[in-house]
Amino acid sequence: MSTCWADPMETANTLVLRGGAKAAPHRATPASASQYAPWYGGLLAGLAWLAAALVTGVWEDINEWTYTAQLAAIEAAIGGVLLAIGLAGSLSGPVLARLERSGPWLVALGLSAAAWEAVTAKLLLLPPPFFVPPQGLLEAYLDDWPRLFECAYHSIALLGVGFGVGRQPALSPGSRSAGRKPPPIGAIRSCA
Repeated sequence: MSTCWADPMETANTLVLRGGAKAAPHRATPASASQYAPWYGGLLAGLAWLAAALVTGVWEDINEWTYTAQLAAIEAAIGGVLLAIGLAGSLSGPVLARLERSGPWLVALGLSAAAWEAVTAKLLLLPPPFFVPPQGLLEAYLDDWPRLFECAYHSIALLGVGFGVGRQPALSPGSRSAGRKPPPIGAIRSCA
């Protein structure tokens, strides 16, 4: 059986053989699918986060902050994970598929964390009462989490009550105001 012609109505890779039989398309596997390739965005992002960890952990703070060592450990862990994924590259499969497009953002976040740490805690270019370093935010979340949770709970509850009260007239049976704007309060007259 030899190849006779390619039908333009068929897909580009399908060949029609003499007698009408269709041949399976021959596809060469790309070199990148069978070979290892590192993820350079992940390598750069890992190095940026490790640089942020070095700025946080090694450079001395001007003021004393409580969670400096913990923040440096978190930044180093993020950098280590990104370096591992970057070194695994094409071998990391679905993890790389989800992170590949965010490589430049991960680099920018690591560099931003290092810059934020430098101008707030290390050089005091931004005054502390108004601009806290990242470990100040970490301290607020770790020490005040019960109060933050309580405030978030009450805010969501208040939002739910407000939504329910505001939506109730439109949902009541026989309401003609469904889909219409409610009248202003001054236009409502009492029967007395």
